[in-house]
Amino acid sequence: TRLRVCYEAPCESLHSFHGVFQIEGRSDGLLPLSVDQVIFRGSTVETTSKLWAVVIYTGHETRILRNAMKLKPRYKLSKLMLCYNKHIICLFAIQFALCTITATLYLSLSLAFLERHLYLPKSDALNVIEVFGAQLLQLTQFVPISILATLEVVKVIQSLLVVDRDPEMPGCKTNTCTIMEELGSVRHVFTDKTGTLTENVMLLKSLCIARPGLPASPSSRLLDSASAEPESSPRRTRPTGLSDFWSRSMHESVPRCLQGHVATDFPAEELRTEWGTRTNEGRVLLLAMSVCHSVMARPQEYPADPVLDASSPDELALVAGAAMLGVVFSDRPASNRVRLKVEHAWAADVLGCAVGDVDVTVLMVLPFDSDRKRMSVVVEFHGETLLLCKGADSAMAGAAAGDRDAANLELMRAVDSYSEAGLRTLVFGWKKFDPRELEELLTEYRDACIAASPERVREATEALESGLELVGCSGVEDMLQPRVPETLAALRNHGVKVWMLTGDKLETAVNIGHSAGLFPADSNSVVLDTTDAAELSEMLDFPRPLPPSVQEFPLVDVAPQRSVVVTG
Repeated sequence: TRLRVCYEAPCESLHSFHGVFQIEGRSDGLLPLSVDQVIFRGSTVETTSKLWAVVIYTGHETRILRNAMKLKPRYKLSKLMLCYNKHIICLFAIQFALCTITATLYLSLSLAFLERHLYLPKSDALNVIEVFGAQLLQLTQFVPISILATLEVVKVIQSLLVVDRDPEMPGCKTNTCTIMEELGSVRHVFTDKTGTLTENVMLLKSLCIARPGLPASPSSRLLDSASAEPESSPRRTRPTGLSDFWSRSMHESVPRCLQGHVATDFPAEELRTEWGTRTNEGRVLLLAMSVCHSVMARPQEYPADPVLDASSPDELALVAGAAMLGVVFSDRPASNRVRLKVEHAWAADVLGCAVGDVDVTVLMVLPFDSDRKRMSVVVEFHGETLLLCKGADSAMAGAAAGDRDAANLELMRAVDSYSEAGLRTLVFGWKKFDPRELEELLTEYRDACIAASPERVREATEALESGLELVGCSGVEDMLQPRVPETLAALRNHGVKVWMLTGDKLETAVNIGHSAGLFPADSNSVVLDTTDAAELSEMLDFPRPLPPSVQEFPLVDVAPQRSVVVTG
């Protein structure tokens, strides 16, 4: 059997790859290749002990080297040093002009006196150059070179005393002596929310399912009291005693690496009671939390709990929530199989299986991207072919079927309550495929990938993910870093304007802004939600207040500060 790999020419993109794997002599021998099949230097293969590999790029064709060649080294100077350089150039220009004027006067006066006093020596170009050089030496102190040397010594001492020995910043070291003047010239600070203002350690706080004719699950009502807590309450800080809580709540087979990804007040027993054992929405939500993710189990050298790796801590929180309800992610025996361990009788009744190991066949994975804002997997489970999907509420609402408007409205209310409490939200949905329909859709998707047509791939993906039935949502908490409110207050008091960049919902972003102290209590909060230049200019003159769901401080006619929320 002869194999052939056709792939794109060398380029700089590290996040995309288009190719075709061809098996000669077979009608179905064309297989699309994407970036998921590319192994970059330094990667580790965990799910198989043997593989066939083909080297596609070498030397200067590798993407890492092509990106490195594009980067040009840039010499960085501080604003104060740039100011120094401008002043020195101006002073040297003035010094040069004075020397030129002196040499010119010397030449003109010597020529004038030479006509009346013939005994004077005749001036030539060499004498003019000597006079110019003599004046340049006399005006050497005009450019204060010694001051610049003194400033360098002062900056080194400042960096050692102010930064390296600051008790408020233990372990901090300066790599440049210009750090003080750079910090002193900062007027705006742009900060990310996740991982900068927050710890980027997600805790699953609550789950909610939506059923026609019934209100949201009680777990959503738990947030009513939680959102009313003060910002200094224990809910805002990292909980302690998780090991004791875990040992009381779950079985010993749950991986210990998931202990820090579920809130201590996660209502597992209440969810089991509310959902029951015959709830299809609970079955789909539990299965989606256990299967619709990219979590990998990395085995350890000694017989112990495996270490779970994920591209996002949100996925670890959802896997931990499923484990709390009795379905534990075990590993991936193959690239198209997920092994689950059902540890609770309630979970076994909901999924319709026995307690023990359960294998789920994964037919297709549609990874998350910034355009779709959702992730989907097509699985076979108990003879059914299902598409399980999770994503942002706006993206999921656009892909939802229109025959469950009442249940979807109730679900969106629960999502809003989660957002107003400062939680990150995800909405879950599903659909059941007819075998013939699925085969046609998968064929169209594969042909679009082989043709390397982004438009066709997008249309095929939308066809797979259309007509979803929304079943529930999750609320994940990302706690603030220590002393964030005090730090932002200090920056604001020194005249520094702080901007927080986030991809969360408007309500979540505003709640985090208030809890982090980004919005002072006496500020006038407004929102700008347009991309039209004329409309934006009108809003800047007459900005509208925040909607009632996110506005906490009423607008006043005269306010010492103004807080602005800008949406995409």
